[in-house]
Amino acid sequence: MLLSRGDFVNTTADAGEGDSRLRGNDGGATGTSLGAGREIPAYAGMTWVGDGNDGTGVWEWRDGGDTMGWATGMTDCGFTMCGCVMSMKEEEIPRDGFLTEREWFFIVEIRSLERRCRPMGIGDANEEMPGKLITVEGLDGSGKSTQIDLVKRWLELEGYKVFFTSWNSSPLVESATKAAKKRQLLSPTTFALIHGTDFADRYERQIIPLLRAGFLVLSDRYIYTAYARDTVRGCDPEWIRHIYSFARSPDMAMWFRIPVEVSFARAVGRTPNLKYYEAGMDVGFSRNPVKSYRIFQTKIHEAYERMSHEFPFQIIDATKPAGEQQQEFRRLIQDRLDLSEYVRGKSGRE
Repeated sequence: MLLSRGDFVNTTADAGEGDSRLRGNDGGATGTSLGAGREIPAYAGMTWVGDGNDGTGVWEWRDGGDTMGWATGMTDCGFTMCGCVMSMKEEEIPRDGFLTEREWFFIVEIRSLERRCRPMGIGDANEEMPGKLITVEGLDGSGKSTQIDLVKRWLELEGYKVFFTSWNSSPLVESATKAAKKRQLLSPTTFALIHGTDFADRYERQIIPLLRAGFLVLSDRYIYTAYARDTVRGCDPEWIRHIYSFARSPDMAMWFRIPVEVSFARAVGRTPNLKYYEAGMDVGFSRNPVKSYRIFQTKIHEAYERMSHEFPFQIIDATKPAGEQQQEFRRLIQDRLDLSEYVRGKSGRE
């Protein structure tokens, strides 16, 4: 699907879930949600930004210079229309006969259950690249973030080309995610799609370009986090995998395996006041945050256990002393990779 100024966009009909529409032009934006039978108000201008040769870009709603929301369009995109409003005003302004901004957030929730998603400019998932992708997975409190940070510092000090990225860190969705979490607006589907948007943005703008440039790319969490968390939240496993079907397999995937009770004690000791989504309370396991968190983490651990039989995880015992884990992590990298290929100053295409 190719979008341009003034194009008609159907966000959900292809998935058979109703008919939500947007139409943009120089003067404003209007839309209709036939499922709800109510009009979406036109905000002060809808501007197409980007309009690259590949048909990608961003619609922005602006009010007095402040971006109120955005939607993206991509060719061959599993998100028929990536249409979340990604930033919202603090107040909700009810309008007679119209949806409020909070309702608008949900009415353009991205829904495409049948198509595979492949953002622009990322090439084939099996494309050979001079760089290498190293990822870490594990429960909260497993120590994986500490370990990958230590590996990053080691590789940098040794003079290698290194880039680091982490889950849920794209500035594209940061403000929207914080606002939505604060108001507890995220359904499991919306949560999954926001994380998918975050990943796609970092994948296209960071991971792939750096791999093509011959860097060692270190990623704190990768697609397996979505496979575990989103399915525990009740999302269809096949649909979740379709969302991330454009992503290449990492060259090394480390799973820091740890008993739930150990990781639970570490995480709760570090953050006694568990947040709503962190504790999995949106799923309804328990009204008690600590109990909910324990159940949530147990189910995520079970998901990792199942994946360890499907994917070639390098399993590191996260109960060992941190120094021993680090030595094992470094040894695995040295055994699998020819680090001389990643010395700073050396071209990745040589």
